[in-house]
Amino acid sequence: MDPGYVRALEGRLAQHSIWLVDAPVTGGAIGAERGQLTIMGSGKRGAVELAPPVLETFGNRVRYLGAAGCGAQMKILNQVLCGVHLAAAGEPLALARRQGLPLDLTLEILCSGAAGSWMLADRGPRMIAGKFDDITSAVDIFVKDMSLVLDATRESRFPAALAHAAYLAFLGTAARGLGAQDDSAVTTAYEVATKS
Repeated sequence: MDPGYVRALEGRLAQHSIWLVDAPVTGGAIGAERGQLTIMGSGKRGAVELAPPVLETFGNRVRYLGAAGCGAQMKILNQVLCGVHLAAAGEPLALARRQGLPLDLTLEILCSGAAGSWMLADRGPRMIAGKFDDITSAVDIFVKDMSLVLDATRESRFPAALAHAAYLAFLGTAARGLGAQDDSAVTTAYEVATKS
C-alpha cells in the first residue's frame, strides 16, 4: 500500500477519533500458517502498543517503525529484495536449462554456497520442475508489488535499476498469460528470451 495513502487515511480516521495501525507483514504463506510472520507496525505509538494481542495471533515478531506509513515503506523495501531475488533466481536456472546442465544438481550446488538465497531454495524446485500451478504467490502479485516499488523510487528520485529489471521480468511473464501462475514462473521470462 502507498505510504502517502496510509498517512492520509490516518488523518481521515483521526477526525472520528479512530487510530490507525499500519501493519504489513512478511513471512509468506508458511509463516502465516505457523503464526510466525514479522509485522512491520507503524502509527501512533499508543495505537501500536494496544495492537499486540491481535497482531501476535498471526505473527511472532512485531516491530514498531514510527509514524503511519513507515510500515508500508518497510514493506516496499522488503518487496524490492523479494522481487529482485526471485527474478534473479530464475535467470541462472533458465541458463542452466539452456546449457543442458542437470537442473537438480545445479540447484543443489547454487543453494550450497554464497549464491544461495531463500528465494532460490524455496522457488528453485518449482522453477526446475516447470510446474507453476501450486500457487503460493502469483506473478500478478509481484507485478503489483514491484509497481508500488517503482512508484516509491520515482517519488524519492531513487534509481533502482535492479527493481526495474525485476518488474520487467514479472510483467513480461504476466503478458504471456502466466500472471495467475505461481511467481516462480518468472524463470520462463529468461527461457523465452534465450531460445533461438
